Amino acid sequence: MKRLALARPRVWAAIIGAVALLVRLPFLFDPRPVLQPDSLGYLGIADSVVNGHGLGDDAVLRPLGYPIFLVVLRIFPGDTASVIVTAQHLIGVALAMAILLVAWRFFGRTAGIVAGTLAAISPQLIYIEHEVLSDYLFLVVAFAGIVSLAFFAHARSWRLLLIPGLLFGLATVTKPLGQCLVVVAPIALLFLLPRWKPALRAILLVTLGMALVLVPWVVRNDLRHGHAVVSSISDQVLFWRVFDGNDPLPFVGHDPATEKVRKFYDDYRSGRSPTAVTVWYVNDYLRGQGYTQWEAGAIERKIAMKAIRADPTHFAQDSLNHLDDFARTPGATGTYDSVALLGPKYKRSVRGAPGIVADFEGKLIAWPVIRLAPYLTAIWWLLSAFGFAGLVLLRSRDPVRRTGAVVVTTALVVLGLALALTGLPDLRYNVVGAPLLWILGSAGLVPVYGAIYRWGWTRTSSASSASPASSAHAS
Repeated sequence: MKRLALARPRVWAAIIGAVALLVRLPFLFDPRPVLQPDSLGYLGIADSVVNGHGLGDDAVLRPLGYPIFLVVLRIFPGDTASVIVTAQHLIGVALAMAILLVAWRFFGRTAGIVAGTLAAISPQLIYIEHEVLSDYLFLVVAFAGIVSLAFFAHARSWRLLLIPGLLFGLATVTKPLGQCLVVVAPIALLFLLPRWKPALRAILLVTLGMALVLVPWVVRNDLRHGHAVVSSISDQVLFWRVFDGNDPLPFVGHDPATEKVRKFYDDYRSGRSPTAVTVWYVNDYLRGQGYTQWEAGAIERKIAMKAIRADPTHFAQDSLNHLDDFARTPGATGTYDSVALLGPKYKRSVRGAPGIVADFEGKLIAWPVIRLAPYLTAIWWLLSAFGFAGLVLLRSRDPVRRTGAVVVTTALVVLGLALALTGLPDLRYNVVGAPLLWILGSAGLVPVYGAIYRWGWTRTSSASSASPASSAHAS
């Protein structure tokens, strides 16, 4: 009976959920989570909504998805930031269970248990769950959209393909990076469906679902600000990507704006100016010169595009380095780095926890598991061929596994390329790909090592049958 029970995905989901909750337990009681400048921006929009003033002008920079999530959490008593991180950690428990169930459904029990375990103990996920920022909610909603696309594509439930489209739209109004998700369904469905007309109809349904969410928001911004955009940050993001990384492109041109910005960066990098110069410093300077928010953004975009056109090879090589960092984030190195980042949060949380929780934590539950995570991840990282063992399933004859592999791989590549081209390497940005890579890598364990085992067994059997002793015995 016990063996039969452990063969059920719901039983394992409960086990993974319990492990995820135990690891996160002390973090649920952080009395004062550290707030970033962007955190204050999101909280300000939520305050404006709660006080009856609407989303305000700042929402064109930070779209409404995460602020509305914060507004919903205001129904719970307590410090707002503490309530938010507690809710996100509890969602993290549910996410670990969902990862197990999804991987089990598409790729079998071993893949589900391995991927669910990685998610349950992942310091990367715990770290971003503990931030009052939109990155974690974006991960959850994007993952839900990707999974629902795989489910409904396999079931040929065409009308229900509106659901992944709606979820992709919600992800986009949570974080503008979600705009890249618009190409996931076309690529995956054209690859999966044998005829182009059914594929085209399915793609249109997903796109329609996404448009139902995004069009009203874009129209709102056009009416209020005169610009039909999801967010005003796109211009600043390109400038930030080109000039604020570890390998920035040189400035190109001698127009007054470029010369001034070049001098800002030269003075800061040479140590002549103690003030940190970033995209926002430049934006504030341009605004101070009388340019509007949109005009300042346009100038920054123009400066960035000139630099890219002058040295596209440099930009492409830098993007490949960023893509490599994205792929490594779910692995051993990203896990180890996130353990160090979690240390101060853990200590503060344990000090603020109720006595019974602090005593329970004194029995060495959460932190030893978190410190063990890099070693477990390193083993998985090597066995799964750096997470890409599941790529063999792209050619699988099993329609369930092939559908899952195609959709997960497509989403992983699209998100990785989008981040490489528009962002700088950062754990809280790159971790969006972690659940997908855990599932894909774990999915490849059984077919890859099964094939190796069968090959070894066949070779051994062939050698045994061809040996002199075997021949003499046969005669």
